[in-house]
Amino acid sequence: MAFIATIPGIPVLYYGDEIGMAGGDDPDNRRPMRFDQLTEHETHLKATTAQLFQLRRSNMALLYGDTEFLSCSDTTWAYSRRYFDQQAIVVFNKGKQAATLNLPVPDSKSKQIWTIAVESGGAAISNKGKQIELPPYSFAILVN
Repeated sequence: MAFIATIPGIPVLYYGDEIGMAGGDDPDNRRPMRFDQLTEHETHLKATTAQLFQLRRSNMALLYGDTEFLSCSDTTWAYSRRYFDQQAIVVFNKGKQAATLNLPVPDSKSKQIWTIAVESGGAAISNKGKQIELPPYSFAILVN
């Protein structure tokens, strides 16, 4: 969901994606939608999805911004979306170990401060805002 909500273009969700509803080939892909009696995991995923798309609606960088890839490895990936002075940095850790990624340091005239807008798993900014620490299998979206 974090990827779908932050890449360029119009995000496409099929009903049930927001709760992680399973579905295979036809006719399994036409299960009835469930609106209540959600599991704890489904409730958490639904709330995270709502946060992600609220951020997308309110952040011009995520709606219209140019994309720049900042770093990529076997287990981590970071990219930036920028629209004029607004910027969002999206970072993923798909590894089994915690990861630390360096954030772009603004020029000395800028008073840019990164804040975590949406995250999973307890991401934290460290080293005076120059790095982000990501737990295993997590993501974070930072905005200025």
